[in-house]
Amino acid sequence: MTWFARHAPTWLALVVAGTFLNTALAEKPKALTSDDCVRIALSQSAVLDEANARVEAIKGKLAEVESIFYPKLTGIAYIAPMYSVRGNAMDNSSIETSYSRLSDWGPYTHLQAILAQPLTTFGRAGANERAVEHLIQVEKARVRAAEHILALEVRKLYYAHLFSVSLRPALRNVIKVVKQAREHATKEYESAQGSVTQIDLTKIDYAGNEAYRYQHQSNYAATMTMAALKHTMGMPASTPIIIAEKRLPRIKSHPNLELPRLIMEASENRPEWSQLSHGEKAALAWKDAEALSSMPTLFLAGTIESDWTPMRDDSKNPYHYDPYNGLTAGIAMGLQFNFDPWHSVARANQADAKHAEVSAMRRFAETGIPLQVKQSYEDFQLQRELEELSRSSVKSARKWMTFAASAFATGTGPARDVLEGVAAYSKAKFTHYESLFNYYVAEASLYHSLGRDP
Repeated sequence: MTWFARHAPTWLALVVAGTFLNTALAEKPKALTSDDCVRIALSQSAVLDEANARVEAIKGKLAEVESIFYPKLTGIAYIAPMYSVRGNAMDNSSIETSYSRLSDWGPYTHLQAILAQPLTTFGRAGANERAVEHLIQVEKARVRAAEHILALEVRKLYYAHLFSVSLRPALRNVIKVVKQAREHATKEYESAQGSVTQIDLTKIDYAGNEAYRYQHQSNYAATMTMAALKHTMGMPASTPIIIAEKRLPRIKSHPNLELPRLIMEASENRPEWSQLSHGEKAALAWKDAEALSSMPTLFLAGTIESDWTPMRDDSKNPYHYDPYNGLTAGIAMGLQFNFDPWHSVARANQADAKHAEVSAMRRFAETGIPLQVKQSYEDFQLQRELEELSRSSVKSARKWMTFAASAFATGTGPARDVLEGVAAYSKAKFTHYESLFNYYVAEASLYHSLGRDP
């Protein structure tokens, strides 16, 4: 047996193991930050696909308006049975009609076509075109607004998931301290020295049960927020996701923000401004189009008409109308119109009312958007201050719980101090992570109110 034959199974096993290892490494999902989650949501969200579909639908309306100036070809063609008529059309006595036998019947063909090229609509089509072009810009602005809202929702769910996950280490620490206190209290109670009573044991058990209850709630919240995050990102629930942060990150630096500059930024970036501006222009263009709706269309047309049947004798007299055998063609310039001024006035009034509605919305936005920026700015500043205070409270509560647990373990402190320290630490830790969550949500809301790029 050769060396290769002896070692072939080993080499084959290594190859298979390496293949599975490479596959596993290739399929390992990338750890996602909040920005990564937003990018994924913007690339595959059904909400944005729906908004973009509306843009494409209005582009189709624009193409429909522009098609007014494309050549139009209308026509009709058919074949029908025709009985025999023989003789001179100018001499009625020589005409013979036959239709009793099958051979007396034959085909009759007819073709009529008109090719028309519109030249001008006297401004009506141009006004419609301007209206639709502005409507496209309105829908594009709505897509941008939807992107901003989607980014805000993704960040909220991302930080809500981190908020739930962040509580786990603190709860494990609390459960550990309570267990140690329960073990020591049980020994003291069993020694019958009187330093620990049955009430103290009951209080410690209550604290442990509450810690376990919060732990279950945290796990449930983490699961549900992850499911909601996947849904908002447009991903199936079975898709694995790894979050880059293990807990809510600490605030490294606070941006120096000035309210007047923020209001100026919102006035330049918010998609609502583009939406309202183009909405006003679209309403004005629509009003012009309706006012011109009774104007005619000037067109240049060419026509051709052909008839043929072997069952009729052709008449050579040009003054005799012969619809059965002949070819006619011509070119003409004409007007097509539908004069209904009352309908035009009514539609123009509707467009005028729409313009007034959009103008009122613009005036409301001129005060509403700065107010939203101001509220978001003040909430962001408040959450920043609350986070600093809650972080300091966590340090104090941790020392309280640690010293109380140590004193109780050495017999120099009562169980009540341990329970109060555990409760204070749990509340302080929860408040701190809640402040962190509120800070990041307030930051995302502030950037959303400014219209910054998601």
